[in-house]
Amino acid sequence: MQKDILAKLITLEMGKLLAQSYGEITLCADILNYDVNNAETFLENLLFGTRLWGACLYASRPWHFFG
Repeated sequence: MQKDILAKLITLEMGKLLAQSYGEITLCADILNYDVNNAETFLENLLFGTRLWGACLYASRPWHFFG
């Protein structure tokens, strides 16, 4: 399962406990699901010429932006 591989990688690279790594994966997945489910609302007022450009900018924001 990818979640197991990712959690082990986070633990090795960042020194987090394995349980914390699983939690981080879940948090990131929840944030992405929220963004996907609300993308149209978030992007409707952006004036980038195309929605694709706005979506790319929105999706590439830094992870630490969330607090």
